[in-house]
Amino acid sequence: MDVHVKFWAPGLDDPTRRSPPPATCPAGPTEITLSLCIGVDEDDALAAEQAALQRCFPGLQAHVTVFPLSELAPLRAGGAPLCWMWGQLASAALREFGSDWTLLIGDDVSLEPADWATRLAEYISAHPHLRCIARLDTADPGFPSFLALHKDHLATFGRLLPPQFDGCNQGGDPFLFELHHRFGTAGLCLRVRISNAIGGMDGSVFGAASQPPRYSKAALGASQWRQLLDEWSKRMAGATGAQPRMQVAVLVPSFRVNPKVLGGILTACRTSFADVDAQLDHLPHLRVRVNGANKGASHSRNRLLEEACGAHYAVFWDDDVEPQPGCLDAYVAAFKAHPDEVAFAGPSVLPRLPDQLLPTAIHMSGVSFFWEAPAAMAPAWGGRVPWAVTANLAVKLSAAARFKEGFPGAGGGEDVDFCLQLGGRMRAVPGAGVVHPWWPEGRPWVYRRFFRWAQGDGWLLDLWPALAYRRAPNLAELLGLMAGCLLPTLLAGAMSVKVAVAAVAGALLADLALFLCYACCSPAQRAQHPCRPDWLRPLAAAEACLISAVSEAGRAWGQMERGHWWRLCASFDWFAGLDAGVVHREQAWAALRCCLTVMGALLLAATVA
Repeated sequence: MDVHVKFWAPGLDDPTRRSPPPATCPAGPTEITLSLCIGVDEDDALAAEQAALQRCFPGLQAHVTVFPLSELAPLRAGGAPLCWMWGQLASAALREFGSDWTLLIGDDVSLEPADWATRLAEYISAHPHLRCIARLDTADPGFPSFLALHKDHLATFGRLLPPQFDGCNQGGDPFLFELHHRFGTAGLCLRVRISNAIGGMDGSVFGAASQPPRYSKAALGASQWRQLLDEWSKRMAGATGAQPRMQVAVLVPSFRVNPKVLGGILTACRTSFADVDAQLDHLPHLRVRVNGANKGASHSRNRLLEEACGAHYAVFWDDDVEPQPGCLDAYVAAFKAHPDEVAFAGPSVLPRLPDQLLPTAIHMSGVSFFWEAPAAMAPAWGGRVPWAVTANLAVKLSAAARFKEGFPGAGGGEDVDFCLQLGGRMRAVPGAGVVHPWWPEGRPWVYRRFFRWAQGDGWLLDLWPALAYRRAPNLAELLGLMAGCLLPTLLAGAMSVKVAVAAVAGALLADLALFLCYACCSPAQRAQHPCRPDWLRPLAAAEACLISAVSEAGRAWGQMERGHWWRLCASFDWFAGLDAGVVHREQAWAALRCCLTVMGALLLAATVA
């Protein structure tokens, strides 16, 4: 192993200095003694030059550990076993020098500024309870890497990391930091910077992370990593008598990077529970990851779940929502009150604007019904909802659910599938509300969004066939059927264009009339969807009919794209069995709507003929 450690202690960065640098330097009431443990592979040429290596660091106590091939060989299969090497060197530092603190660094690492040791000692003196300290990594400021560990850690566990890490070169730093973070004994020293010349975290927004590593990366899977973290947390609790804090990670996949809105989300990432850590210690240095290309919502959310695997719970918020006061507190209270639950849902409120046409029409169409269901419908469903939009939901990270990447990149059905993987019985948290703004792009974009959402969510019929049911054709399917029948008739000259157009117009008018009657005459609809002035109601109902038709067309188009024509005239039970009578009601409504649409088409065609 080629070793070239840059210890930027006073004097060590000056190659012209003639006298050896001091082994100690003052830090107020504390005196720092620096020692160095270097690891070299047995088959490295430097293994035979131990004395020369030690002379490279005049004035410092230096110890060279040679890693024997008999132990290295079985661990090299997955790449350089850096986690095992660090463990060997940490034990050597304690054994050879009785070190109070061990700094884990690589051979391409620089520590800055020149008085970093004094600054670190001052930070330790000011925070005597800490047992794990991260320095500000210039390559990835929100990620804990190259840590400093107190000797109590080795005394508690007898080793640096669990033996499962021995063949790994990734994941050791965040494991140690998250372990101590759970007990409030981890900190971040912002006055000391650390730079990694080679390697770094994939997806960091900082330039140094773009340098490729010298070895293949090897890491534990997220589930095993989390399991080991829980096991060592129990061991630490048993050894210290302290209890781990609940860790909550807030995950925000962002395509529209609006600093003002994201700032509001950061402000909402606070909780009044003293025993809960909402991962705010790093502000303003957040953990940011960037996809190399636009890989879609599902991929980004899965990446966030992997990044947050050290937390107990994760709260998903969209990058354009406004969390309401007390939102995170409400989630935390629910986590505590229902520790066996794995999924939680808060309402995502699309503001009611009774004097505006499009927002009122969207509400009337029913496409946003489940957004507010955790507040509006949960009491009738025993405090449960079958699913929630990912604009605002929370999950226990031990749950084995991931977002499928076959759904449209902008979303459409992946949230339903994810929630159903979690059991389809989410705990409703009415107090954990967010306000979701109306989309500012205007009608064409909004209509396209509803079309694409439905285009994707039709896949749910294949993924969850037990929740599929047959029904009469909807308007989009009837129009498709009419086109298939009328076009050959027109080409054969058996029907005039006038009659064909009348048939289509009759179908559309009949469907519109049904929507108008329901929206304008139903007392429940009038109360649920107020309009000011009242003449806006029929206009909103007409646009709601159009929105519903666009959504149905997108769903039918998606089935044809997938080649699943047999999925036409079938619907998905959005209530996932939570409302036993909803399927029969929907089938009855579809039959009524189909009959009226067909009658309208026949009546107008006959009148014109």
